[in-house]
Amino acid sequence: MKPSTTPRTAGRALPLLLAALLPLAGCGIPETGVVEAGEPATGVLDPGTAPSPSRAQPTPVPVAAVPLFFVEDGALVSVTRAVPGATDPGTVVLMLFKGPDEQERERGLTTELPLAVAAPTVRVDGASVTVLLPRGTGSLSDTAVDQLACTVAAARLRQDPVLDRA
Repeated sequence: MKPSTTPRTAGRALPLLLAALLPLAGCGIPETGVVEAGEPATGVLDPGTAPSPSRAQPTPVPVAAVPLFFVEDGALVSVTRAVPGATDPGTVVLMLFKGPDEQERERGLTTELPLAVAAPTVRVDGASVTVLLPRGTGSLSDTAVDQLACTVAAARLRQDPVLDRA
């Protein structure tokens, strides 16, 4: 005759069964020992003390001179803008599409590029730069194409001075 299990006996056996199966349910990552990964952390403060401010002088952000080509009396004119930080051709193209600033407009500079609804996509491959205009941008006049080409070429040559052309 088979011994009968009562719900009470089964209730006690279940936790034992789960405890026995738990080591078998690992995630498959092998056990490792201590892994050396450099020097131990330093600078731990005692409880209740505040960190002191750094006495090091902040490093100034470099200013880059960025040439943009706008239009004055139908001819291209190079304007140099000073911008903080490094500039890549994509950033320069976006600046160009925003058009002349207030001072440049007062000087009579204009643009033939349309206002960009979205940022153009700029891809650089060696000396070659490809500018993909956002969908919905109308066709560009010859002067607008020249504005874009001259600005992109100047930006690429500033980015990589080793190039002799872009």
